[in-house]
Amino acid sequence: MNLKKTDYVKDTDELHLHCPICNFEYTHLQKVHVSEGGDDEKRLAVTLELSCEKGHQFQHYIHNHKGYTLITNEEVKRPS
Repeated sequence: MNLKKTDYVKDTDELHLHCPICNFEYTHLQKVHVSEGGDDEKRLAVTLELSCEKGHQFQHYIHNHKGYTLITNEEVKRPS
């Protein structure tokens, strides 16, 4: 996920999310899930479920791996 200058709210240091499918900037948080890693790793992971105003559903997944905090995203596929 590349952040562009336009991802910042004007005159602030706050970022706003764009839909990773259509790049639309109006998105809404739907649900939050928090989970722990396996038995040998007690690390937290957070999944943010979002939608955009054009109807796409997607997730941002925040987790740790080898000392890094990573953010990935993916489209949520609707059942056919």
